[in-house]
Amino acid sequence: MLTRLYIDNFACFVNFEFRPARTNLLIGDNGTGKTTVLEVLGHIIDLNRLGISVETCFPFYRRTAWDNRDKQTFEIEVEHESELFKYILEIDHAKGPSETRTTTIAREEVTHEGKPLFRFAQGRVELYKDDYSRGPSFEFSNKRSFLANIEQSSENNKLVWFLSWLGRIWRFHLDPASIKRGGVSQGETTGISVLGDNFSSFYRHLMQDQPQVTERIKEELGSVISGFDHMRLQPLGDRSKGLFVEFSSAERTPVYPLPFSFLSDGQVVLIVLYTILHALGERSTLLCIDEPDNFVALREIQPWLQRLSDRREAQAIIISHNPEVIDYLAADTTFLFTRRGSGLTRLEEVNFSYEGGLKASEQIARGLIGSRNAG
Repeated sequence: MLTRLYIDNFACFVNFEFRPARTNLLIGDNGTGKTTVLEVLGHIIDLNRLGISVETCFPFYRRTAWDNRDKQTFEIEVEHESELFKYILEIDHAKGPSETRTTTIAREEVTHEGKPLFRFAQGRVELYKDDYSRGPSFEFSNKRSFLANIEQSSENNKLVWFLSWLGRIWRFHLDPASIKRGGVSQGETTGISVLGDNFSSFYRHLMQDQPQVTERIKEELGSVISGFDHMRLQPLGDRSKGLFVEFSSAERTPVYPLPFSFLSDGQVVLIVLYTILHALGERSTLLCIDEPDNFVALREIQPWLQRLSDRREAQAIIISHNPEVIDYLAADTTFLFTRRGSGLTRLEEVNFSYEGGLKASEQIARGLIGSRNAG
């Protein structure tokens, strides 16, 4: 479980620390940094799981605008079976003679219970075995993370476990327009993108690899979306396949197919949300969803929240402005993000008081939360 995220000198975060619990609700005005927290996690994954360059993941212009320091620091702490893994990343944006910037990894480290598993500094990689004894050491580029090249062996199971955990963080900010545009697949993908624009390719993979999961999705969606019967992929020529949803009516007319792009925004978002729960939930270590309630009716989101809450084995971070979502998740751990103008983001854990009979969402709407917790 993610127990700590530290961000220094990135966007609106300076010396910022976030200590999430099992299920977390992030609230606060627009522009206070809620989405940016999830964005940082995504960039770290891109760097050391996908091998994307550090300059692409953390460009110079994403430093805190008023901070003159060239260094950025990010830290992640993960607890597994009462043991602590820690990841540290330090990035340097050195200024050249012509005012250009060179972005490099100054330091990167993974430790287990305070003992080294991986270190990179001054252009040199140092690998350690599971017993913390020294392994290979060699020069490597400071433009990318060597962690993206790690292969499992009998001597690095701890490091590989941490990287596997990191790679099973699923982050979403679903956009129905993008999802619909992805209604035609050219092949299979093993995960859903942040916007959901490769959904049909993922569902194609799911049908081949885990047909029992698609059957569970079908059964659940049948009780959530009126008339929903099932989804299928239909050949369109070459390797392309289009995703179709088949509906039946109350008048017992024959089942008829609709192209995925013909569905309403709310319907496609619901389909992806329930697919996430069934297909990714069992494989995820941390599920991060930015405003899952967008485009979805209030009465439609609550059953999904119930299903999410039932899955206590996985950690979740949910961002929402929706009163229904806030009131439902208020009993879990809630964090309030605040920011004055273009200043720094502040974070505080919220403790709702129900003595006056006000729901959590009403307390937020009346401005009682920030003032109460500040006092």
